[in-house]
Amino acid sequence: NLPTMADAVLDEAQGVLEAIRKAISTGNADEIKALSIEGEKLRKMAGGLPGWSGVLAYYSSAEGVELECFDSKTVEVARRVLEVEDLVCVPDEVKEFEKLIGEVLEQDPSTPGGKAARNQIYYDLELFRMCYSRRPHVSAYSTQVRRLVREKKSTEIIDKKNPGMKETISRLNDIRHRLRIKPPSHTPLEMVYAFCRMVSSFLWVMLSVPLNFAVASLRLTHPLLRRMGVNNGSLPLDMYQMYYARTLLAIMNVKIEYKGIGDDLSSLSKKGTIGMFSHGSNLDPFVIQACPVTFKWVGKKSLFMIPILGWIMTVWGHIPIDRKNLKKAKAALNETIVGKIHKWGRSIAISPEGTRTHSGRLGDFKKGPFHLATTVRLPVTPVSVKGAWACWPPGSPFAHPGNVVVEFLSPIHQNEDESQPDDKEAEIERLITKVRVALLKCETKVVKVGAVRDFRDDLGVRIMFCLPFVFSFFLWMLFRSLLSAR
Repeated sequence: NLPTMADAVLDEAQGVLEAIRKAISTGNADEIKALSIEGEKLRKMAGGLPGWSGVLAYYSSAEGVELECFDSKTVEVARRVLEVEDLVCVPDEVKEFEKLIGEVLEQDPSTPGGKAARNQIYYDLELFRMCYSRRPHVSAYSTQVRRLVREKKSTEIIDKKNPGMKETISRLNDIRHRLRIKPPSHTPLEMVYAFCRMVSSFLWVMLSVPLNFAVASLRLTHPLLRRMGVNNGSLPLDMYQMYYARTLLAIMNVKIEYKGIGDDLSSLSKKGTIGMFSHGSNLDPFVIQACPVTFKWVGKKSLFMIPILGWIMTVWGHIPIDRKNLKKAKAALNETIVGKIHKWGRSIAISPEGTRTHSGRLGDFKKGPFHLATTVRLPVTPVSVKGAWACWPPGSPFAHPGNVVVEFLSPIHQNEDESQPDDKEAEIERLITKVRVALLKCETKVVKVGAVRDFRDDLGVRIMFCLPFVFSFFLWMLFRSLLSAR
């Protein structure tokens, strides 16, 4: 009698949950341990319910399915049983990850095999983290913790009520930290070369300031050119920005390879798309700007306040957001960006991570970019930037030469009709999952990218070494003109 069995499991799960919470409040460790055995019995009983494996697949699959296809009683049993598990113990998958991580870290990360092993366990770990955080009670716990941290209040009470969840999340974060990528080391000579490139890049930016502001005035011609049939990407300022960024990357001796730019993406860029790129380096804005698809990228407000560079970004039409003020950030996303997309058919580049990652791996996603995507109803194009982090990691004064691969993944299309408010959060979660899984699959492929030690084609170093001769020539010409004037 399956309906009776489901009721029995639910009643027993409810009783075990109440007993666990009571034992946690009194700090009775022996009773909690005994109750965890009762949780094991619950899982065995629930295994006989129809649709049970399907419901568990929803909580353990990164793709996810609609819960409506399962019996409501079975779904409720799954939630209760999983809640018992999370309250009293750490899932077996976490213990398995901890066992494997020791074996993987012993391998040399510089070899293809060692790197592939690390990437595979990192990919599996991230999928499990996504599945675990999607459980309703785990999601509610994480939301409460974030709210308390934001309000600068103690999380001690809620952590005490959820010891299993706190320990699981802590151990998952520890495994994730151990899989971080270490930035490459550089010799003193390489640091000298990096300084030469930094000086050359600075001079290039300074000398081109008048030209940049002059070219920015060409934006006034864009409405007329659009009426004449000129598409985004072929407009004067768009072409100038692309070649300007490529010149700057050449001075830095960073070589870019673009993949996945086909007819599908070219047609999408004419109507507008939202490019969500992995962000790990200061090189990323230049790399995105240099690609054949013209993006207006979204950046933190402080970047736009940098003298000269920030002014240029503003007149070129890029979009600042105030990350410290949530209301202003939402206003910028909803007004400025939506206007650019719907009025001019522009494509927007934004990082779902919100800031650079310091681990060399894909960081946690913010919901803001996905709120934007579900508002404008445009296709979302995940963009994987590989190698930029190794060339210019956070904390490094300037870029080192290297190879960067930018891969445009298959666009994720959305329904043109806006979703109902009740479905908004669920739609955002599905979109986050799709984008994250797509980027994870691409980021964990072993590709030869990153910093290199070949300086034979280093344009920035050549410019730097030519500067003394150029400066001496101008001084000699000035001195000669002064002598002839006398």
